[in-house]
Amino acid sequence: MKKYILNFVYISIIAVTAVACKKEEETHDEDEHTEVGTPLITITSFNDGDTIQPGAEFHMSGTIVSTSEMHGYEIILHNHATMQDVFNVSEHSHATSYSVHEHWTNNVADTSTVMFTLNAVKDHSGGITTKTLHVVCLP
Repeated sequence: MKKYILNFVYISIIAVTAVACKKEEETHDEDEHTEVGTPLITITSFNDGDTIQPGAEFHMSGTIVSTSEMHGYEIILHNHATMQDVFNVSEHSHATSYSVHEHWTNNVADTSTVMFTLNAVKDHSGGITTKTLHVVCLP
């Protein structure tokens, strides 16, 4: 009798484990119009690793395109030598595409690697797609 009880316990444990591990199907309560595609970010005015001469104007041009409406974009230039942002601009407008065109004058005190970050804001919940490039700025 003890052997039957142990077999019953083992089978019960296996059955409970199998049921507990069953993956439930996810439900989506969001409306179809709130789903946002992944934006495609293209930078056309410079390449990763370019060098910016002292006092020169750094041109930041490109496009952001998505199949769904986005909620704006943000450009940040971060100086790795000083660990500070040297330029920051944001645009909050609803569109499926943006033409980005900004300028910053190189005013670094020491040779610095500056990180260019372009964030495409996909939704008001903080979803973003990011493109990051680096340039070397000379004093």
